[in-house]
Amino acid sequence: MTDTLALTIDGQIWTGWTDIEITGAIDRMAWEFKVGITETDPDGEIRQAFGPQAAVQVHAGEDLLVTGFLDACEPSYDDGSHGIALRGRSATGDLVDCSVLAEPSQWRNIAIDALARVLCKPFGIAVRLEGDAGPPIRQFQIEEGETVHAAIERACRWRGLLPTAGPDGALVLTTGGAGGATGDVLDPTASPPRIKAASGQYDVTGRFSTYVGKGQGTLEDGWNVKAVAHPRARVVDPEITRYRPLLLVGEELSDNITLTDRLSWEARVRAGRSRTATVTVQGWRDAFGKLWRPNTTVHLVDDWLAIDLDLLITAVAFRRSDDGGTVTELTLAHPDAWIPEPGSETVPATQAIGWHNP
Repeated sequence: MTDTLALTIDGQIWTGWTDIEITGAIDRMAWEFKVGITETDPDGEIRQAFGPQAAVQVHAGEDLLVTGFLDACEPSYDDGSHGIALRGRSATGDLVDCSVLAEPSQWRNIAIDALARVLCKPFGIAVRLEGDAGPPIRQFQIEEGETVHAAIERACRWRGLLPTAGPDGALVLTTGGAGGATGDVLDPTASPPRIKAASGQYDVTGRFSTYVGKGQGTLEDGWNVKAVAHPRARVVDPEITRYRPLLLVGEELSDNITLTDRLSWEARVRAGRSRTATVTVQGWRDAFGKLWRPNTTVHLVDDWLAIDLDLLITAVAFRRSDDGGTVTELTLAHPDAWIPEPGSETVPATQAIGWHNP
């Protein structure tokens, strides 16, 4: 069964789209969509009906995918047909584009979700916390000209949270893998075949042998003055055998423990993101009839890619066209790529997902 894609634009439902691409990812604050239709004898009403800034909801069958706004309307024609294409994003797309004009622009001892609500309030965007907020941020300062997205993402990095868009247009602060397991298994030898194309990559250019952190703490009762004045931490990645150091400067007032945790998180995430796979499957739904979603896991068994492991879906792209049919492109990563909490001072060896280490 092929899902009908429907756009509800300013309260009116539109279907019949022939060219469709809808993308979402756990490292993007907004879903994006582009749809189009080409007709030889078009109804002039369709061109008049759409305009940038219109409120829109995107449904695949009964499932809500996007709540947001149209960004662009692109009418076109040639000697044989007329067409129109629409582009838009989740409501959180405004957070990606716009600068922070909040007053005051500095906060002390504020919870991460409270900070996000302050920054999102002028846009009328709700915030949902789907994870542990952790301790309050001791001090947070907006950088001049900084976008709302950049500010929230910077704060979330210190609490192991991911700022993403919910289908209802809300900003969701979540953790890697929070969507749970799909229970599906992708295997190119399965019958009938579901995988149309696949590729893998093992790239260590973003990994380092040693991570050194420096920060600036604050003096509190019972704290060592020397440690507070010059907090410093060091974490190693034992899989990188060449000398490749990276210095990171603390982004908020921190102590040695926080710096160590931050460095360990950085090293493990980089190790996880060095191993990725891209798989294109038939249709928009998994074996159980659910739409593929970012931040869920799927088991991939592929001898050519040397993978037999549960992988995290970091991005999805739903596509439909006359030439390519109805497919979903899944971007997969090792689960360590999005761990919500840091590990210990020495990075544990990550579970192998193929591409044997040199």
